[in-house]
Amino acid sequence: MAGGATVGIRCPNHPVALDLLRAAAVPIAAPSANLFGHVSPTCPAHVVSDLGHHPSIPLTVLDGGATCSVGIESTVARVQPDAVTVLRHGAVSVQMIRTALADAGITGVAVTAVHRAVTPAETPGEIAPGQLLTHYAPSVPAFLVKPAPAHAEFIDPASPGLPAPVASCVVIDFAGMLAPLRAHALAYKDMAPDGRPEQASRRLYESLRWTETIEGAQAVLLAQPSREIAPAVMDRLFRAASGREIEL
Repeated sequence: MAGGATVGIRCPNHPVALDLLRAAAVPIAAPSANLFGHVSPTCPAHVVSDLGHHPSIPLTVLDGGATCSVGIESTVARVQPDAVTVLRHGAVSVQMIRTALADAGITGVAVTAVHRAVTPAETPGEIAPGQLLTHYAPSVPAFLVKPAPAHAEFIDPASPGLPAPVASCVVIDFAGMLAPLRAHALAYKDMAPDGRPEQASRRLYESLRWTETIEGAQAVLLAQPSREIAPAVMDRLFRAASGREIEL
């Protein structure tokens, strides 16, 4: 897995994918259906956009529907007799694993998640897929916006911390955290207006790819939900921005 000495095994939860596995009657090993490091696909059009421009390589897309029910990649965990270690956050959280073990009457198993401090100056080897510093990245440079203090009532659209004039920035928001920029930005989208992490998961990659369609965009500003509330979403946003953070 990720060039290491282990093998990751998963079973999809989609009827079309399950039919494909039954028809193949063998395990299937395949890469992701997108260009390396680019935003993950969540619909057939994304796959064609990334991989459908090579006339010598015909592309066939098995269409399972336009919308992914989860939207982000699966949780990756290393399972040992006395421990389960989450290597990549996904739809199944640490707490969900703990609850499942308890419901099954399994005790004495520690469930934890790997936390690795990665800076733009380093790119360590992957311990699971999708763990490079730059991953899930749109073609427009993206930046995390450092959360404002709780008492702040506005964000200065003329802040010197902006990577480009706000009128040429695209904003991807979470629960209105960057709403003060909406009237000034080139384009704005809130991927989870009500603050639900599952809604942000479903719309995250669609939103990142949307930024690439905005003519004149020079930078993407990304809101930062709490890691406690949305660890999987925050992990993808961090890598989409290559860890770059600005303060307004």
